[in-house]
Amino acid sequence: MPSENLALRMFCQSAFRQNYPPVGFMELASEVAARAGGLPLGLNILGACLRARNKKYWVDMLPTLGKGLDGKIEKALRVSYDGL
Repeated sequence: MPSENLALRMFCQSAFRQNYPPVGFMELASEVAARAGGLPLGLNILGACLRARNKKYWVDMLPTLGKGLDGKIEKALRVSYDGL
């Protein structure tokens, strides 16, 4: 699994096309990256979904992400990741 810092960078690459979030997005980006469970596919998918969206959209979307990925989805992603 990538470290917290690496997971955040991976997410930011997908969401912002740079290694770090722009001003005002650090807390939100860190929270979304954490909810992806550090899984590269989850980080990439969430980043792509949030790319080019404004901060209000992110804030409104965060509660729908729950506290993390659904257990079945996380398990499938983890198996895929571990197989790399």
